[in-house]
Amino acid sequence: MSDSLRLLREHLLPENAARAAELFRAVGLVITSPEARAASLDATLERVAAGQDVWVFGYGSLMWNPAFHHVERLPARLAGWHRSFCLLNTFGRGSPESPGLTLALEPGGSCLGVALRIAASEVRGELTVLWNREMLSGSYLPRWVRLGGSAGPIAAVTFVANRAH
Repeated sequence: MSDSLRLLREHLLPENAARAAELFRAVGLVITSPEARAASLDATLERVAAGQDVWVFGYGSLMWNPAFHHVERLPARLAGWHRSFCLLNTFGRGSPESPGLTLALEPGGSCLGVALRIAASEVRGELTVLWNREMLSGSYLPRWVRLGGSAGPIAAVTFVANRAH
């Protein structure tokens, strides 16, 4: 895929996420404020001790294009959640008249994906990049989950469908 079409880390830096949010608002999308995204990240990080690495579970495009820095990648299985094309998308995959669908996790079953480890020294910055990607529209909710796989149980944050959105 050409870099002109691929979502890059640089697109998700705070100054660029603000520009993207304005473009999305201009076409009628509801966008969460930077303050709301920061509060969500702060609440998620309450479970992370200082100096601790953080794992992220990717089950869709985060598997092939995470767009955040990570130091390790492992195959992983998530029990209790399954992939579902359940979120309507009117930007990039559809229109208001004919929405497309976006992948999210819904309760039940299980799915395979990848666990991506962010080094402790980079957690805040890289999760800010990730929150600018996944939490911009409010379609997802962050959720701590327990992953299985060859490395044993791993606590990771992932994103599930926000049914109230």
